[in-house]
Amino acid sequence: MAHLPSRTGRSLVLTLPPDVGDSDQAGLHRMLADARGLLTARTSVVLDARAVGVVSARMARTVVAFAEVGVARGIRCAVVLQPGAAARVALDLADPKTLVAVYGRVEEAIGGSEAPAEAPSADIVDPEVAEQVLSDSYATVRIRARGARCGMWMTSVPVGGVRLDGVGFRMGFDAEVAPLGKYVFSELESGRVACGAGGAWRRYGAGDVFLPAQPDLPYRAAVDDGVFRVAVIEPATLEHVARTESDRSGPIRVTGHEAVSAAAAAYWRSTCRHLRDDLLANPEVLAHPLVVGNAARLLAAAALATFANTARTDPTIEDRHDATPRTLRTAIAYIEAHADQDISVADIACSAWVTVRAVQLAFRRHLDTTPMAYLRRVRLDHVRAELRAAVPGQETVTGIAARWGFSRPGAFAAYYREVFDELPSHTLRNN
Repeated sequence: MAHLPSRTGRSLVLTLPPDVGDSDQAGLHRMLADARGLLTARTSVVLDARAVGVVSARMARTVVAFAEVGVARGIRCAVVLQPGAAARVALDLADPKTLVAVYGRVEEAIGGSEAPAEAPSADIVDPEVAEQVLSDSYATVRIRARGARCGMWMTSVPVGGVRLDGVGFRMGFDAEVAPLGKYVFSELESGRVACGAGGAWRRYGAGDVFLPAQPDLPYRAAVDDGVFRVAVIEPATLEHVARTESDRSGPIRVTGHEAVSAAAAAYWRSTCRHLRDDLLANPEVLAHPLVVGNAARLLAAAALATFANTARTDPTIEDRHDATPRTLRTAIAYIEAHADQDISVADIACSAWVTVRAVQLAFRRHLDTTPMAYLRRVRLDHVRAELRAAVPGQETVTGIAARWGFSRPGAFAAYYREVFDELPSHTLRNN
């Protein structure tokens, strides 16, 4: 794939060819990787995408990831697009932090004009654009509107290996959806929706938590003015959280379409609300890999607790045999050596060459705790050590706690006080 880099003053201009969309993602990655080596000598990079026919969600996310590298180096990133809502919406959805400025002319992008060609907006009133945005974000969708009204908005934020979306419709429509390839767990805040696959229809109203379809099945939907809170989780992420027997069991699947109980649905809603309100609303916390990794696993674990699935939870005879003091010592050594890394209970079990259930049973049997609770305690000790060494005014409790995976300041402070009999702010002030 050819591209045309040019230099204008302190700006690097890259011209994207028409085939740079989903058909040539590898080429786009190569081109941007080559460009990274040139960024240190520039103050801005401009991606001229006027020749690109469709700016897909995948392409938009790739461009935003490239922009994040530039921002970390103090370099501005801009994109030049042909006027048109479809291309702009895909980029807006992938860029909630507005890292990429969008312009209609290369000269404006190079000059860094304060007035981009179009104001950012994720509000959609064209049915064809709505269809394209949904197809880019989930799977191929075909929409047939009922009535003259058409309105849609969407937000989308990736968090580790999962994604949290908000989607609202100011219209009634019928849709045919291709297999999603992933789990799209939904909470309906308002409106009505019916989902059907294989002739059976399931109907949902405000407050319901549901899975519209299995990842490998197409389905139909009828929506009336619905507002959805959506969590998108790859099957591999659920596998990683739920896997307990390595290669001794089949694929883990969610088998139910609704929450197993009202309490389970409430737990799902509170977990998603915590991630949206406590994590995504706090950039200082969200910047830390341990917090992001914990968030992805928390959401996957909440899905497994909310919906019926094939994961096994009871220890086998082999698990009980493996839950020995030696297993415990090996697991503890791994935790203490990797507490600063984004590790899961599956990683801990793998280090001891046992199943997740065996390592969980070992911690319960010999220490009356869990592997992840032990990991939190080790990380808490690291937080205390850093608070004692920190210079007040240069470090914050929230920043240090987030560095070790604690994303909820209020809950962290209560946990810290319970363990050390003082508030973390007191430790920082009196180190």
